[in-house]
Amino acid sequence: MQATDQDRALIKRIQLEAAGRLHTEGAVDRRPFQRLEELGWLVGASLNLNEVLYTITELGAKEALRD
Repeated sequence: MQATDQDRALIKRIQLEAAGRLHTEGAVDRRPFQRLEELGWLVGASLNLNEVLYTITELGAKEALRD
């Protein structure tokens, strides 16, 4: 899978605004985060049926720092 500009913008936003961790709950479209998981940039941990905690991987952190 090829990373898009949207993927790069999202990983940078997660790194800057959420300090590398993002907690989602409720009716959230998680497809963008799932794309980042497929790229190896995020790892998601299901906390329950409605909550997922995403953490940036080392590869994702490197991508977030790229220009």
